[in-house]
Amino acid sequence: MALVIFMAISPFLIPFPMQLLAWLFALMLATHPLKMSMCGISYQNETLKLHYKFFQDDFQVALETYSHRQLNFSKPNKPTSNVLSAYLEANTEMVVNGVKVEFDLKNYLLDENAMVNVMMEGKIKGLKAKNTFQLKNTILFDKFPEQINMYMIDLLGDKNPVSARLGKKFPMDTWVVPYK
Repeated sequence: MALVIFMAISPFLIPFPMQLLAWLFALMLATHPLKMSMCGISYQNETLKLHYKFFQDDFQVALETYSHRQLNFSKPNKPTSNVLSAYLEANTEMVVNGVKVEFDLKNYLLDENAMVNVMMEGKIKGLKAKNTFQLKNTILFDKFPEQINMYMIDLLGDKNPVSARLGKKFPMDTWVVPYK
């Protein structure tokens, strides 16, 4: 019910590209035919912040296969945090203006919609008016070849992000993203 209410008021809270993704995620919660993750990237105080959203069932299968152990997402714990950090580090890479960004896991939680939310941060200095972002992402491709990983890059904080879609055939891409 809360999801229905949120979706009804979302046009007033969320910019249009994010609305489309929110509606798509809401539809997938009922049927879950697509394999998809979403990551929002923002910048503040020389810190890139990543907020991933994964379907719990898909993400748990991939992480348990990767680690050969059962994991519990119901509340943050050290074993799950360690596996999650190692898996994301092994399956993602971000280079900004020629410099590889190292990310640290800040938190993760399982929300009421069976989505695992993962928050990571990485330090980066000196963004320019135009920045080259190179992303490589193979998250969940080993278990789900049809997986799609969506990115929304919003460095300006103006709710007008650059969007990206990475899949198994094209797990890496490069974009020029404005700042200031």
